[in-house]
Amino acid sequence: MNPKSVLNNSTDSFEQTELKKGQTFTLSVDVPSIVFNLSGEFFLFKQEKERVKIRKEEMICLSPGIICTVKTIQEGSICVLALPYASVLYYRYIRFFFKEEKDKVRKVKRVLKMDPGLLGFLRTVSMYKEHDFLTHALLQIKAAEFFCVLKGAYRPDILSSFFSPILTVEYHFIALVMSSYKEVKTVEQLAAKCHLSLSAFKRIFQKVFYDTPYSWMIKEKSREIYQVIYESNTPLKEIADEFGFSSLPQFIDFCKKHIGSTPGEIRKKRISSVIMN
Repeated sequence: MNPKSVLNNSTDSFEQTELKKGQTFTLSVDVPSIVFNLSGEFFLFKQEKERVKIRKEEMICLSPGIICTVKTIQEGSICVLALPYASVLYYRYIRFFFKEEKDKVRKVKRVLKMDPGLLGFLRTVSMYKEHDFLTHALLQIKAAEFFCVLKGAYRPDILSSFFSPILTVEYHFIALVMSSYKEVKTVEQLAAKCHLSLSAFKRIFQKVFYDTPYSWMIKEKSREIYQVIYESNTPLKEIADEFGFSSLPQFIDFCKKHIGSTPGEIRKKRISSVIMN
């Protein structure tokens, strides 16, 4: 992150930076994000009159679209984990906390003290980042671990309170999309599943997922196809049938166009990887 840091991702990301005493910079997040303070102290100005003090080994959840000013009191180190609504992980894990949202919380805990297990998690991710090991695939694994650590370390009502800035009505839209998109073949069908007109669906989808519905559906389908081809020995004809292709040539053409490799080439990559290891 630099003195004016903007997180505007449609994928998970992890950023870390060292803060000097007296340093001030702007942090703008366009996706749900968690800010972790590993050491030192700083003030987070979320609005003109709203100031939150973040001490060593504390964390805070930021909602998308927020612009904060960070002012360092004591030099230290912070990390920011971005978890876009479009992330499958976000949908799978955040719903656990959403179930608790309806319960009345006596006191909103915007800042949480980090559990020792969570600190260990962050040290590992920071090491991966430092040595350029943190691929997107590995980050997704670590993000899943992050949610598992949270579930083990904190009560559901505390987590519901902590995540309250991102437990919005948009969650219902995400839940409908994520539970329905595999059952449909067109954007029109997905809009109908979400009980919206096509124009309203496209508008909301773009706002929440930072992509068009058609583009997002193609990317998700491509990701799943690649994973099945690479990780299994399932015959290609069966995979093509499973994903609704009318013929094997049509399936191969899709892979070449949207994945950049034929199914056979994807399988060869796995074989080469096994031999090298």
